[in-house]
Amino acid sequence: MKLYTFSYNTDYNPSAPFVEIELIDYDERQTPINLLAQVDSGADSSAIPLSMLRRVKARYEETRVMRDMSGFTQPVDMYLVAIGLANVTFYRSVMALHGHEAIIGRDILNHLTVTLNGPATMTEILVDSAT
Repeated sequence: MKLYTFSYNTDYNPSAPFVEIELIDYDERQTPINLLAQVDSGADSSAIPLSMLRRVKARYEETRVMRDMSGFTQPVDMYLVAIGLANVTFYRSVMALHGHEAIIGRDILNHLTVTLNGPATMTEILVDSAT
């Protein structure tokens, strides 16, 4: 087993869990880019800023309807990408965001052992070394 650790983002009050990810197009033909993504265990799907999806030439998949916690719905564009996190690559359909921060949701988190170590302000991801 290998443990990966990521410092919380202390620009938030209270500090927030973030991880470093590598973003690349689904077919892995483009140069990957590295970015920080907020860990959000309440998000069904991961989401990436549209500007980053365009940089890696992510493939548009479809438009779906997203519903937030208040029941508000809106259309969102979905793109196929590969996301590297803790030396594991996930091939996923992600939401395009019009903001600046990426979000890692349960579509990825549910495949990992993730500990939010608040007192140490660290996100810890334990990965089987065979992965």
